[in-house]
Amino acid sequence: MTQPTANQQTVQQGQPVAPVKKKARLAGSVIFAILVVIIILVALGVPQQLLDDGSDSGGNDLFGKSYTAGSGNWIKSWKFEGDNYTIKFSLTSSDYEYYLNYQIVHQYRYLNDHAHGLDFITTNSSVIIDIAASINYLKAQAGLSDVQTANLALSFVQTCFPYVYDNVTYGVEDHWAFPLETLHNGQGDCEDKSFLYASIMVDLGYDTALLFFDDHVAVGIGAYSAPSGTYYDVGGVNYYYCETTSSGWTMGEIPQDYGESYVIVV
Repeated sequence: MTQPTANQQTVQQGQPVAPVKKKARLAGSVIFAILVVIIILVALGVPQQLLDDGSDSGGNDLFGKSYTAGSGNWIKSWKFEGDNYTIKFSLTSSDYEYYLNYQIVHQYRYLNDHAHGLDFITTNSSVIIDIAASINYLKAQAGLSDVQTANLALSFVQTCFPYVYDNVTYGVEDHWAFPLETLHNGQGDCEDKSFLYASIMVDLGYDTALLFFDDHVAVGIGAYSAPSGTYYDVGGVNYYYCETTSSGWTMGEIPQDYGESYVIVV
């Protein structure tokens, strides 16, 4: 994504917000205490099976457990925290063509037109609603926390939709894609994947914001129980940075290139 040069008066969407880094508390002390307890139990001769987590692996520990949700002929599978997740959904050609042919400017309309990104958040799409419901079902199946669920959805977008430049996907230098375009094409760049992730997260009930930088777009997800990470405080909500472009990034982890951000609350 590239920011255009101004050919008309610059319009500011508020001032950029500085990030806040929250450090994990007592993590080292807790881990040390757990290790001490284990050492004591082993020394006392406690059977090994009592030190296991007690989970029923069904013989699949080597490859992780498998969870599936949804229905339809579009199937996306990925791994998260060692387990296997699959979502099935329906996406018709008419669904895709509606957004493909939608009359809208698919990029900045003018310099700092960050709020235009809200026009690409499609929380009312039945496809997005179904995907969010599937992720919610996977959360219940796997017993995930709210933060883990945010990371599960993030890994879905990161892994199942590779980062590809707009000039490859759409034949133009910059094209802001609707989530259903990204779902259909199976790929996208930073703003495309961020619009998709943000739409899903709103339908999951999370406080959500788009984070705009000079040449990048990410997502902020509101959380109060995240143990650590980088967030932007807007209106009393801590929007934790979420990098959608590639796998490996979790909620609160931010590349060192990014600092102040224009935070557009969805």
